Amino acid sequence: MRALLHGSGFYFGRLLRVALVSLALAWLCFRLNAPFARFADQMAREAVSETTALAWALGRHLLLLLALLLVSLLSGYAKVIVVTEERTSALLAWVSALGFCLRRAPAVFGHALAVLLLAFLAVVLWSRLDAAFLTTGYKTQLLSLILMQGLVVTRIALRLGLLAGQTALWRRGP
Repeated sequence: MRALLHGSGFYFGRLLRVALVSLALAWLCFRLNAPFARFADQMAREAVSETTALAWALGRHLLLLLALLLVSLLSGYAKVIVVTEERTSALLAWVSALGFCLRRAPAVFGHALAVLLLAFLAVVLWSRLDAAFLTTGYKTQLLSLILMQGLVVTRIALRLGLLAGQTALWRRGP
């Protein structure tokens, strides 16, 4: 417990700076998305076919989602770099994370894609099981609670697996 508290206090400021850089980049993604969203909506309204209009309308949301996922991925690697290399600069950790992700792109994005697919499968499985019965009595409430807690545990395990995989990829060598 003493080591946990010491490590938490020691890295708190550094990880807070990494999180603030992450928030600033997410804010930048939303700011850059606003004019693009207006443009994409205009193009969707002017589109001749419904397929093109849907592509513009959904594509802008997909682009924003991908940008935010990239920020999250880089943030995870920046956290790993701060902890494993004892870095004090959050910006330099972000630059190192970007360089590492570009150098090891297949492994980095393959790992992230695997975790995303497992999370998607967990939500699909939970939704199928949740829709299989009505929650009416205490027995079905207990079953619903167990299913919901199983989803929470799965999300925690996937998050830990993501960070553990990022740490393993980083330690394997830039």
